[in-house]
Amino acid sequence: MDEKLNLNKKVSGDIKFAGDSPKVIEMVAANPNAIGFVGYNWLSESESIKVVETLTKVSLVAVSASSSAASSKSLVPSIGSIYNNTYPLIRRVYAIYTDPSASLARGFLAHLTSERGQKIIYRCGLKPESDFQRLISIKKENIQ
Repeated sequence: MDEKLNLNKKVSGDIKFAGDSPKVIEMVAANPNAIGFVGYNWLSESESIKVVETLTKVSLVAVSASSSAASSKSLVPSIGSIYNNTYPLIRRVYAIYTDPSASLARGFLAHLTSERGQKIIYRCGLKPESDFQRLISIKKENIQ
């Protein structure tokens, strides 16, 4: 984040490491002047009662990649801005396999990169590398 936002040049005051994401959310909720960073997957489950409760305690802030932030150039994290890679605070997660033998790790990597594995990643609020598609064909019939 320091590279993307140049925090050392812009941030002054107390910088604290809260620990895990729930603690960051609690700290930000308790202090109205605090800013915290958590992964979008913590906030993407809109059906979860806990997530809905959390979003009533804190507000999402729009972030801009340009040096002059304007409301038209700033984005709040959302599935759309993450999927089209326009949200500026995106990071990639890599699974690197180096063992040449057939092993449990190789099977896990095969599962992770399969369509089912990519759907699991998607359901966790993360962007899968290979997007699975559901093709639907709609036929318009003449009704008389």
